[in-house]
Amino acid sequence: MGWNENSFFVDEWGIRVGGVPDGALICPYRSFPWNAVNQLSGYTVAEGRYSFVVLEIHHGDTEEDVEEVLSDWQDFAAVATGISTHLPRLRPNWLDTLSALSPGAGRLTVWSRGA
Repeated sequence: MGWNENSFFVDEWGIRVGGVPDGALICPYRSFPWNAVNQLSGYTVAEGRYSFVVLEIHHGDTEEDVEEVLSDWQDFAAVATGISTHLPRLRPNWLDTLSALSPGAGRLTVWSRGA
């Protein structure tokens, strides 16, 4: 990966962005608990012949309260597993749904806390 700010750590509490693992402690740049996550959306981007999903994790009331996670990042599998485990009523195929989007098709919300 190379950039600490693109490191995501997922645990029972929530998601921590960036920082360096220090034994059992993680020193995040930003963090938020699972119960703060209120929406999950995403879209597909193409770069040449390669495409990837941009997952948006909304965790607050403003436009700044969104973490973007790219499906080609090293930590993506752990984040996706944590999301599947900790968000209630999330469809099991949510990632397949986002992956099937055509690049440029726009953003799709796959989960919302109020829905």
